[in-house]
Amino acid sequence: MSNDMLAIINARIVTVDEQGTIINSGTIVVDENGLISQIAAGSIGHTSETVIDARGAIVMPGLVNAHAHLGMTLFRGLGDDMNLEDFLSRLMPAEIRMLDHEAVVAGTELGALESLLGGITTTLDMYYLPDAAQEVAQRSGMRIFSAPNLLEGDGPEPLPFDARMDWAEQWLIQANATGNDSLNWLAPHSTYLLGEEHLL
Repeated sequence: MSNDMLAIINARIVTVDEQGTIINSGTIVVDENGLISQIAAGSIGHTSETVIDARGAIVMPGLVNAHAHLGMTLFRGLGDDMNLEDFLSRLMPAEIRMLDHEAVVAGTELGALESLLGGITTTLDMYYLPDAAQEVAQRSGMRIFSAPNLLEGDGPEPLPFDARMDWAEQWLIQANATGNDSLNWLAPHSTYLLGEEHLL
């Protein structure tokens, strides 16, 4: 018999199966590979020494944030209650002056911690210096999908668009070589910072 890593008992389990099943007092067993091996109502046999009594708590799959700029957490409060154009005219010069690898790591760590506290376990992160986000992903256990931010010349990595595309190509080659699917995409910034010739 394999050794189970974890058993969660007395949980209200939101299964997110096709029937929308909710188990009011159930057990989840996680195997030695970190995968759920059993879910059932009531108690079930397991070999785990680690048991979490989740009485009064909800256990459900993690949420997915499909559009994030985790490193931008550092700039929270810089421009509240502003339209996008005014906000960006205040934000982008600050990013150019202040961001480096360490700053993006710090902002991404804060954003990742806040995300995890809110039940978000996976995020699609579109920000500068994507290696910083991957560093945080490896340390935090959060699934962070990050990629080169494609825009024309601005930001803490001021490359002309053609050079940025060369960098993006190398990024994708690395992603394919490592088999890391969280790196295997690109992040065009926006229709207002990229011309039509770069988006098509």
